[in-house]
Amino acid sequence: MAKHLVLAVLFVLLPAGTVSGQSTAFTYQGQLTDTGVPATGTYDLQFKLFDDPSTGTQKGGTVTKDNVTVANGVFTVQLDFGAVFDGNGRYLEIGVRPGASTSGFQTLLPRQALTAAPSALFSVAPWATSGSAAFYNGGNVGIGTASPGTKLHVNGVAEGIRLQGEASGDANQSFMSFVDSTGTRIGYVGDGSTGDKSVFLNSDLGDVVLNTSAGRVLTATSEGNVGIGITNPNARLEVAAADASQNNFGFEVLTGSKQLGLLVRNDGTVQVGNLLPNAAKHACLNNVFMWGFAGCSSAAEYVPTADEGQGYPNAADLVSIASARGNPYGDDHAPFVVVKSTTSCDADLLGFVVDPALGADGVKLNDHYLPLAIYGYFPAKVTLENGPIKRGDPITSSSKPGFGMKSTGACTIIGYALEDADGDGIVQVFAAHGEHAVPEVAALRSQVQELRQANAVLAARLETLEEPNLLLQARLTALEQDRYGQSLAERASLLSLRGDWSSWGAMIGLGLLLTTRWRNRE
Repeated sequence: MAKHLVLAVLFVLLPAGTVSGQSTAFTYQGQLTDTGVPATGTYDLQFKLFDDPSTGTQKGGTVTKDNVTVANGVFTVQLDFGAVFDGNGRYLEIGVRPGASTSGFQTLLPRQALTAAPSALFSVAPWATSGSAAFYNGGNVGIGTASPGTKLHVNGVAEGIRLQGEASGDANQSFMSFVDSTGTRIGYVGDGSTGDKSVFLNSDLGDVVLNTSAGRVLTATSEGNVGIGITNPNARLEVAAADASQNNFGFEVLTGSKQLGLLVRNDGTVQVGNLLPNAAKHACLNNVFMWGFAGCSSAAEYVPTADEGQGYPNAADLVSIASARGNPYGDDHAPFVVVKSTTSCDADLLGFVVDPALGADGVKLNDHYLPLAIYGYFPAKVTLENGPIKRGDPITSSSKPGFGMKSTGACTIIGYALEDADGDGIVQVFAAHGEHAVPEVAALRSQVQELRQANAVLAARLETLEEPNLLLQARLTALEQDRYGQSLAERASLLSLRGDWSSWGAMIGLGLLLTTRWRNRE
């Protein structure tokens, strides 16, 4: 039984809201004849859609309709091939078999061109097409809304717009561009590069701005600077407070537990939360850079070190000034260099090195600049060269390079041991550079102090006799000049007066002699 598709008439039978609801289904109506006579009965129909009248590529899936009622040759079916209508030609291929049959479908030729209704799915007035492109020159477009308020109005409760690239992973690119009336791109948003999965907010011609009701909150300039609270930053990051209020903070850093880490107030003061508990380093002003805020450590100072055959000093080593050489690194600020101490009771002993990880104050030109303990207590190397070390013993240098020992003589010391030592090793030492005096020297110093006090008392007594002595000299001079006119009584009186002051003159002479001797003893 031969069956022929004599006529395929397509009516625009789209249900109401089909286009606005984005449905791709349409109604197809055709006429089937059997040996020239309009067919009547039930038939199975198979529909395929192609982009060419005879060959081409199938578009969408295959749609099969079983037991379709054909009356007087006419049948009507609902077809949906998906979003396959883009303005280009589409051709429908139909296969048919009796409704009760399970055999293959007989293909009816030629393929039928679809024109009106499916094209309406793609181009609905006032839309117009130009090849595969569609455009609309007036009004607003709404997706999910019947009353769009802008050129494109998308209404939904979840993802509204999706930009999907044609590649996967790092090779993908998908972004939205912004251009001016000449077509020049101003910037874009999205995945604008291959080789990574970054999302870009890019400006090709100017700044990138984060704006709120308060105005420009963040500005990233074309020069690569970022400003927060400022529109023209001159540094990689510049932060400005919103106003001049004392309580307005320009910059604040909090820890993960919301504790204060760093705070810069609007008046320029800086507040630091907590420094490392095991560090000697703290914060102070540095007037080199306009009174900037800098890290420093008054507990330790960087000093240049050198190797004089015993290796470079390390942490806990005792060091001495190398008196025969200067700074080998061209540092005018520190025109000296220190080496491991190698002499017992070294007069050039300067101190001991602390852990470089703790930091220090001063200039550090290279890794041979190490922190020298100034105050506080730190580990120091000791040896029992001068006997066991007890808590409180003064520590001076030993003959073992870099090691200290107990001081029992008049020596330069680095400080005082804070724990006992029964063998060579490391103990905590309180840094207190100075000289240690043995008891004999202390006694001599006490005697000298007593002599100085007695000398001061005698000098004060001599000073009280100075004025009477001057008066006597004046009277003697006056009498000497008038001695020829004086009476014998006056001469007797003069002799008596001289006798009274003779004892004072003796005392004055004795005082001068004692003063000279005391000064010679000092």
